[in-house]
Amino acid sequence: MQTRRQIIKVLSLFLMGIPVFLAKFRAGLGLAWAKAKKILLPEGTPMADLISKNPAKLDARLLETTPMEGFDVMGQDIYDVDMERWRLEITGAVARPGTFTYREILNHAALERNVLLICRGFFAYNARWKGVSMPEFLADAGVHPGATHVKFSGPEGIRRKT
Repeated sequence: MQTRRQIIKVLSLFLMGIPVFLAKFRAGLGLAWAKAKKILLPEGTPMADLISKNPAKLDARLLETTPMEGFDVMGQDIYDVDMERWRLEITGAVARPGTFTYREILNHAALERNVLLICRGFFAYNARWKGVSMPEFLADAGVHPGATHVKFSGPEGIRRKT
């Protein structure tokens, strides 16, 4: 038979666990609600209909992927890049700055996923992208807690389109 003290202890532990359970339940509901708020785009949706939309609010899993030939070049220039000389430099507010060759980058685990890429008012593409995780590179470099921006610069060697 349980004593009054044991019953109070069990009841106290139960009551203390309720807020933890409710917090986890609420977080799970929040994730489900966020996913439910996305608009599922029907199969065959024209990409032109999406150029004014926010891709974060769209579920594009039913869309066909845009073939590589379907992509336009933004701007007036295309670039010839010597991949033997090209380097990815990570500098600035990081603990461990680094420089990586293209071959070194290819040695990292690749991510592959469909991504809906929209430039408001100009284009929309749903493509299969493959590459490395920039957040992983930045985490390896030890980004300082106060860092708020990342700057990406394009390659050198501009060649005008003919």
